[in-house]
Amino acid sequence: MVSTMFYPAEVISALCKLQAALGEKIYISGGTIRDHLLQRKPADLDITVVAGAEECCHRLIQILAGGTFVQ
Repeated sequence: MVSTMFYPAEVISALCKLQAALGEKIYISGGTIRDHLLQRKPADLDITVVAGAEECCHRLIQILAGGTFVQ
Protein backbone atom coordinates (compact mmCIF):
# COMPACT_ATOMS: atom_id res chain seq x y z
CA MET A 1 0.00 0.00 0.00
CA VAL A 2 1.23 3.48 -0.85
CA SER A 3 1.58 5.79 2.12
CA THR A 4 -0.88 8.65 2.45
CA MET A 5 2.03 10.67 3.81
CA PHE A 6 2.76 11.89 0.28
CA TYR A 7 -0.51 11.18 -1.49
CA PRO A 8 -4.04 12.35 -0.65
CA ALA A 9 -6.22 9.64 0.86
CA GLU A 10 -8.71 10.24 -1.98
CA VAL A 11 -6.12 9.15 -4.54
CA ILE A 12 -5.23 5.99 -2.62
CA SER A 13 -8.91 5.22 -2.14
CA ALA A 14 -9.58 5.76 -5.86
CA LEU A 15 -6.78 3.35 -6.81
CA CYS A 16 -8.18 0.73 -4.43
CA LYS A 17 -11.65 1.17 -5.95
CA LEU A 18 -10.19 0.92 -9.45
CA GLN A 19 -8.35 -2.28 -8.57
CA ALA A 20 -11.54 -3.79 -7.14
CA ALA A 21 -13.58 -2.75 -10.19
CA LEU A 22 -11.06 -4.20 -12.63
CA GLY A 23 -10.36 -7.36 -10.69
CA GLU A 24 -6.72 -6.82 -11.69
CA LYS A 25 -3.67 -5.68 -9.77
CA ILE A 26 -2.31 -2.15 -9.98
CA TYR A 27 1.42 -1.75 -9.43
CA ILE A 28 3.28 1.31 -8.18
CA SER A 29 6.22 1.84 -10.55
CA GLY A 30 8.84 4.17 -11.99
CA GLY A 31 10.04 7.25 -10.19
CA THR A 32 7.63 6.61 -7.35
CA ILE A 33 9.63 3.52 -6.36
CA ARG A 34 12.95 5.31 -6.88
CA ASP A 35 11.86 8.21 -4.69
CA HIS A 36 10.64 5.81 -1.99
CA LEU A 37 13.96 3.95 -1.96
CA LEU A 38 15.89 7.22 -1.78
CA GLN A 39 13.53 8.49 0.94
CA ARG A 40 12.58 11.53 -1.17
CA LYS A 41 9.20 13.15 -1.55
CA PRO A 42 7.80 11.92 -4.88
CA ALA A 43 6.86 14.41 -7.58
CA ASP A 44 4.09 12.21 -8.96
CA LEU A 45 2.53 8.76 -8.69
CA ASP A 46 3.42 6.26 -11.41
CA ILE A 47 1.25 3.17 -11.80
CA THR A 48 1.33 0.16 -14.10
CA VAL A 49 -1.83 -1.81 -14.79
CA VAL A 50 -2.44 -5.31 -16.08
CA ALA A 51 -5.69 -4.29 -17.77
CA GLY A 52 -5.70 -1.84 -20.69
CA ALA A 53 -4.32 1.55 -19.70
CA GLU A 54 -7.01 3.44 -21.60
CA GLU A 55 -9.84 1.60 -19.82
CA CYS A 56 -8.14 2.18 -16.46
CA CYS A 57 -7.74 5.86 -17.23
CA HIS A 58 -11.42 6.29 -18.07
CA ARG A 59 -12.50 4.46 -14.92
CA LEU A 60 -10.11 6.45 -12.75
CA ILE A 61 -11.49 9.69 -14.23
CA GLN A 62 -14.99 8.54 -13.23
CA ILE A 63 -13.92 7.57 -9.72
CA LEU A 64 -12.02 10.83 -9.12
CA ALA A 65 -14.51 12.95 -11.07
CA GLY A 66 -11.56 14.62 -12.78
CA GLY A 67 -8.71 14.16 -15.24
CA THR A 68 -5.69 11.87 -15.40
CA PHE A 69 -2.55 11.67 -17.51
CA VAL A 70 -1.63 8.54 -19.45
CA GLN A 71 1.74 8.10 -21.10
